[in-house]
Order: sequence, then structure tokens, then C-alpha cells
Amino acid sequence: MMRSNSRRRWLSLVTLSLALASTITLGGCFKRMRGEPIDDTVTIEVENRNFLDVVIYSLQGSSRVRIGQVTGTGHSSFDISLRKISTGGGDVRFHADPVGSSRTWTTETLHLVPGQVVELYIESDVGRSTLSIRGP
Repeated sequence: MMRSNSRRRWLSLVTLSLALASTITLGGCFKRMRGEPIDDTVTIEVENRNFLDVVIYSLQGSSRVRIGQVTGTGHSSFDISLRKISTGGGDVRFHADPVGSSRTWTTETLHLVPGQVVELYIESDVGRSTLSIRGP
């Protein structure tokens, strides 16, 4: 009978150890799956040299995502997740739409990576607007 109790204790200890090890391992996997948020942020800096307020969008196929609005002759900076504005691995186009005007400006397709800064310069003649990209 003594052996039976020892065997039960040993099996209980082994079972408890395995359960604890599984919990720790699964907890670690869950943390990695849930993980810290991936920093895929890009910064869009807009210098509006136009007297009209300008709304900036990112274009994704036939849809657009509103990034923000910049007041006339103002400057704004937007930190935004690349996943929010790009569906295809960092490819994105930006669209500047001056409020109250039918003239707009759209960039060519840009391939962005996290950490980059896109500088949009919206000119008084919107069609002459330019951009630059800096960063990694």
C-alpha cells in the first residue's frame, strides 16, 4: 500500500509539473501571438501653401481613407499606421482635396516602409504640389 501512495503522489507531481509547464509554454505563445503592437507607423507632414483648407486622403483602389485636414497656409503632421492606409505591402497614393475647389492633386504610387516621413507640399496652384520622402 505504501508503494501505491508513493506512486499516486509521484503521478500527481508529474501531472502537476506537466500542467504547469504547459501553462507557462502556452502563456508564452499567447503573448507572442497577441504580442506588443507592431510599430508600422509612418508620418505624413503636410505644408499647405494654399489659402484653402485641404483634406488629405490615402487612396486604395477605388476607396479612400481620410488622413486629416490642414488649414489654409498651415502645417500639420499625422502619425498613422501603414496597415490603415495601405492594403498592398506599403504601396499607397495620397490625394489632396482643397475644400471649395474642384482642382485636386494625387501622388504617384509610393512604396513606404515603417518609420518613413512623407512630406507633402500643397501649392497655391494645387497641380504643382510636390512631395519628398525621408527616413529608412
